[in-house]
Amino acid sequence: MTLQPPATDDWVALTDQSLEVGLATDWVALPGCGAVVVFSGLVRDHADGSTGVTHIDYEAWAEQVEPRLAAVADQARQRWPELGRIAIWHREGRVLLSESSVVVAVSAPHRGAAFDACEFAIDTLKESVPIWKKEFFDGGSQWARAAQHITDVDDHGVLARVASRSSSLLLSWPLSVRSSCGSAIASPRTSCRASTIFNVRWMR
Repeated sequence: MTLQPPATDDWVALTDQSLEVGLATDWVALPGCGAVVVFSGLVRDHADGSTGVTHIDYEAWAEQVEPRLAAVADQARQRWPELGRIAIWHREGRVLLSESSVVVAVSAPHRGAAFDACEFAIDTLKESVPIWKKEFFDGGSQWARAAQHITDVDDHGVLARVASRSSSLLLSWPLSVRSSCGSAIASPRTSCRASTIFNVRWMR
């Protein structure tokens, strides 16, 4: 899907198109905000025990991704009410070396809230959004090894384990490799052994 700016101040998206970091940076900038903080997670050339990574295939539980991204943005606003705009985007499908797989951009009147909210958003995304990745490297491929249970964000912005529910999200395998697991599902961390860019732009 092509990214289209929303009418609101929260822009969340799952897309198979390239993520334009500059577009996110420009969109979150507002006249009343003196700081923009942007996180971009890039596919890097190595993974746990593997070198020569060439690309990653991301698989998402699409029906769940955007509502959970929106919940992350909502909780960020509850913690830092002064935030201006928030953009949280994630790729699905094939992402090549050095391309962005995830972008989080936040604006705020001051740098402290912008930094804190951006870090909160990417960390909570890793914990709560059902996206998996398969790494391709010299000699083969593998689903990412680091797995954890998917969590939800409760009304206080605290991550609550979904494992206690009847529709428990427990297994760490992506949808394409599960054949008889019912509704059970879990997620590797989406930080993906990726490179990290923190970009702060000051506006005067």
